[in-house]
Amino acid sequence: MRPQRQILPESTFQRRSRCACSAILRAHARGLLPLALIVLFLDFLGCRNLPHLILLLWITTNIALTLLADYGQRRARCLAGGELPELLRLAYSNPRPRPDDIIDTISSGRFHIPAAIPTVDPSASFVLNSLNRIPYAYMVTQTIHDFRYLRYSWIAASVHDNAAFVSALNLGDLILYRHDRAVLSNCVCLVTRCYWSHCGAYMGEGQVGHTDLSGTHLQRIDDWLSNPHVHIAVLRRSWTDAPVTKEELAERWAVANRWRYSYIKTFSTLWRIMTGKTGTGLLDRRVKYGLLGIHACLYALLAWLPYVRVVVVAMVLVSSYLYSTLTHWNAYAPNLDQLLGESDAES
Repeated sequence: MRPQRQILPESTFQRRSRCACSAILRAHARGLLPLALIVLFLDFLGCRNLPHLILLLWITTNIALTLLADYGQRRARCLAGGELPELLRLAYSNPRPRPDDIIDTISSGRFHIPAAIPTVDPSASFVLNSLNRIPYAYMVTQTIHDFRYLRYSWIAASVHDNAAFVSALNLGDLILYRHDRAVLSNCVCLVTRCYWSHCGAYMGEGQVGHTDLSGTHLQRIDDWLSNPHVHIAVLRRSWTDAPVTKEELAERWAVANRWRYSYIKTFSTLWRIMTGKTGTGLLDRRVKYGLLGIHACLYALLAWLPYVRVVVVAMVLVSSYLYSTLTHWNAYAPNLDQLLGESDAES
């Protein structure tokens, strides 16, 4: 039996200090661009010492904010306790957008691997069905099967006969895609920590419908199967094994044809992943020490580089990332204990 965790009550000073983090971070975000313009204006006027002093204080403030936010999120980490149920409760309490990346889609519990599709790992279907019993568990476990960023590589299909493989597909099957030699594909995999970089839907007659930089279009699936550097996987919706009807697929395709590749949405998704907002949203050690290391480099850059404008641009970018990383939906809330379903005295 697991020993019961003892969570000490939060003092009034601790609660007020924790709740102040949110207000301080919002004030920091509002003053970001005005401060950058002031420094650039002073540099344009020929002031030498004042811009450096402001940048020095700015860097120091960012370091202090990182440490303050880390302290402010301590209560949430304590209540979560590092256990999967508590961490999932914290993740579910956060407002999150609908699934819009491949990891979200695979882990949502809405898809399974068709029995007629052989996989490289013979146990892939069983493992995925087991993981689907805890939807979005990947958000708090960081990795489920592969410790590296190559997550969900084990659901890859084993294709020996292209014709037999295509005949086993149903209309509407989700086709996951990865190209080992494509730079963009590998960059997407690295950032998202997923083995798969792209997906499409099987439209019948050996064609896959998907959206890329050139827009929404059809492509022969043989083009993917015949390329030795391309890996694919097949997922089918779990609520029924019945294939999607042609009428339903035609309706979906008509909607998809109105889509255009959105660079803003792509950047937004990658930004959400890089700032840790896909799971619990709490500041982890790697991000914390990374932010501290970046600001230490900015100290050195400010001391050695005579061009203030370069440091200002770097500070705007770093501060934007810092703000997105340190903000949290619930960690600074006064009623944090109630939000997570915990009491102040016991777990």
